[in-house]
Amino acid sequence: CPWLPLRYHELAWVELQPGDPVRLQRDGLMFCAASARSAAWGAARKAQGRVVRLWQVTEGRRPASPVNFPATDMPRAAWYLKYLQEIGGEHQPPATI
Repeated sequence: CPWLPLRYHELAWVELQPGDPVRLQRDGLMFCAASARSAAWGAARKAQGRVVRLWQVTEGRRPASPVNFPATDMPRAAWYLKYLQEIGGEHQPPATI
């Protein structure tokens, strides 16, 4: 049997974002996401025990309080790799097509 990539069944979830109705914030949603411009919002959600992803993380816009998934458009950049190392993150190289 050849080795094949491990694949999990996909699960769907609702993701809380800044500006969403207050009732969603009270529904116990665990997944939160926002632009890196909203790093303080993300830090507050993480402090509540939620899973937080920030997108558009750049060298000049790195969250001081680390989130679970700091997403960037530059995953191979030296500053990003160093940032992941500083926060104890793990780098997964992007897939090549």
